[in-house]
Formats: sequence, C-alpha cells, structure tokens
Amino acid sequence: MYLGNVITNLGSGDLFHLIRNSDGSISKPLSELEKLEGIEEKIYDLYLECMKHRVVISDLNEGNIVAQMFGDSAYKLWIIDGVGNSDYIKVCDFSKYLLCKKMNRKFSRLARSLGFQLDTSEQADGGQIATRS
Repeated sequence: MYLGNVITNLGSGDLFHLIRNSDGSISKPLSELEKLEGIEEKIYDLYLECMKHRVVISDLNEGNIVAQMFGDSAYKLWIIDGVGNSDYIKVCDFSKYLLCKKMNRKFSRLARSLGFQLDTSEQADGGQIATRS
C-alpha cells in the first residue's frame, strides 16, 4: 500500500508498506525463490491488473516482484519497484495502443526469464493463459 512521498538523504522517494508473509517474515523477490507452482497464471493475472489500471512498469524483473506467502502453496505477487513511466517522452501515458505494446513486451520478457511464454495477443480482454515452452 502506498504511504506517500518522503525526502531522504538520497533525494525524493515513495514509501510503501513492507510486504510480509502470513508467518510475519519479509516476503522474498522471485529472484530468490525456487519455481512457484502456478507462477504462469499469477504473472498473467498481474499483467491483466496492470493493463486494467493502465499501470506503466519501467523495470519489470524478478527482483522487483515479491511473492507474499499465505501457506504451503498459496501466494500473491506484488510489484515493489520499477513502477512508472521512465520514457523521456511519455507517449504511453496518452496512448492505450502504445501502452499495450510496451507492457506486452515487458511481461513477455519477464515470462521468458522465468521459463515460460506469455500469450498477450488479446491484451486485457481475456487472452490466453501462459504456457510453458
């Protein structure tokens, strides 16, 4: 949850709640976890949420997504960094078409790094669930 903007010794920054697992431990990024069951569907759901709310992600990678664990296999993914448009000319803020192209490219790249293909051909209109390659 977003708490607001803060000024630090390194400049301005955004403050968020710390994501914790149900046991109280700090949630770990995907880059530090073994392969999670159902990760393909969870990444696809995250993609749909970003598209639904027109969220631009500038740095989508395994280190910027944490898995909040609720039990043996239940979890939720959270993007913790790299949110926002870092383009010099922010055309994606005004063009849904260009936003879709950018987000398809970024989520497809993330999926490949996790070992599967993400079918974003129908964007947020109920496209295909991810498939392993």
